[in-house]
Amino acid sequence: MNGSNKTLFERVAYNPSDTCVLCFKSGIKRNASGCCDDCDVFAELLVRDKDFAADVQLLIEQSIGTYSPKTPKNITIQFPSATGITHSLFVPDTSIFSNPEKHLFYGCVICSFFRTRHAYLISETKDFIISTDYAKHILKETNSVEDMKQFSYCWMTCVQASLQLPLTVEVLPDFWLLEDRIEGQFHHFAATHPIERRLTISPITYRIKGSDDIIGNFRLEDDRIVPKEEVGLALLHGLPVYEMECDCSTGRGGRVKQILHKSFAQPQLFIDHLWNAKHGQKLAKQERKSREQKEQERKEKKQRQREEQREIDRKRHEEEKALKLARASLVEAVAQVDTQLETIRKLRELNREVALKNQKIADRKEAEKLAKEAEKRHAEKLKQKELERQKFLSKKQ
Repeated sequence: MNGSNKTLFERVAYNPSDTCVLCFKSGIKRNASGCCDDCDVFAELLVRDKDFAADVQLLIEQSIGTYSPKTPKNITIQFPSATGITHSLFVPDTSIFSNPEKHLFYGCVICSFFRTRHAYLISETKDFIISTDYAKHILKETNSVEDMKQFSYCWMTCVQASLQLPLTVEVLPDFWLLEDRIEGQFHHFAATHPIERRLTISPITYRIKGSDDIIGNFRLEDDRIVPKEEVGLALLHGLPVYEMECDCSTGRGGRVKQILHKSFAQPQLFIDHLWNAKHGQKLAKQERKSREQKEQERKEKKQRQREEQREIDRKRHEEEKALKLARASLVEAVAQVDTQLETIRKLRELNREVALKNQKIADRKEAEKLAKEAEKRHAEKLKQKELERQKFLSKKQ
């Protein structure tokens, strides 16, 4: 029986007790499956997930089992369990397939990676994890959890951009199968900041703590500055290079802007679906907020107009009331004036009668006075005449 076709149970008896029956790492303590801690989830998937086992077998038959020694190879395959999705992986040294016993291990590693890649491709949130050591390093550098999240999400757009690359022989995949793992190296730079960097990403498969669920995810290992020459060599050898967005005013600063490759006539723009969705939600939220604000302003304006109208009505009512009071006061005042005028008229008429009577009395008294004076003068004249007559009589004697 070929070593790659032996069941895990058969391998337990076939291999030393301190050796993993899947990756053949020695000096380990076997789990119940006969595997090391890292391979235990693969053993469980092979047993309980028929699609996974079928994908592994198909991969072994079509790619791993047809290797050419020491020849770089692009593994490109589409699995029936992931219809419509074609996956690719670069194997820089196919001599790692020389041992048929390890074909099952590499099949599990590659299929779990393709599952992780497929899950990340269709994910709406593009969640990932970050290694503990690197998280501590970023926190030490930035002293901010928010900055750590911001930088990490921006760097991980390289993985999103890699999923939009055409699957051609000219384009070397970012993820490579090495002797004991799959690792992705993403070279990137920012045009306005001449600093070249290399992002290291590992796909990992693990069991959720406290659950029977087995999932795959990408883990950010580090993002380090590299010599400019390394980025140039990566581009020369067919690897894609990612240019990061520098304009932070759009909210996309630090995320992938476009992808460079030697076979591209011009850089391929990165369609940032996740940012576009969030930006669309943000615009929709802003638009909704603007509508709500306008509606609130309209309501407030209408309320102000109602209050102003109420104030106008109140003032008009007060003015009408005051006018009525003024009119009533005026009517009363006019009536009082009329009464006073009538009284004055009556007084005047009464005074006129009294005045006439008084005038008549005064005139009578004046006439009496004049008459007395006239009588007195007449008496004096008579007296004078009498004296003159006496004098005349006395002269004659």
